[in-house]
Amino acid sequence: MWKVLQELLPIVLVILFITQLVIPMVFNLQTWWLFRPSKKKTTNPSSLSEEIETVKAVVDEAKAKANEVIEKAEGNLKSAEDLKNAAEKLK
Repeated sequence: MWKVLQELLPIVLVILFITQLVIPMVFNLQTWWLFRPSKKKTTNPSSLSEEIETVKAVVDEAKAKANEVIEKAEGNLKSAEDLKNAAEKLK
């Protein structure tokens, strides 16, 4: 068992070295990420309220565009019904 451990330990160390230091340095990532505690991101209340305002503006624009499309569709629907009635009258 000690022989197996002696052979596996260097392999594990090399794998950790490659995955935690070499690859992150090559791809410009965080090194030793496996052993660092995760940091919780906090949001700034002022930036959150600003984001809410911008989202509200986008939603209002989308609602206005949707209402325009609905009005156009209703107008086309009415004209199609009128054409149908006119065609029926010609029969």
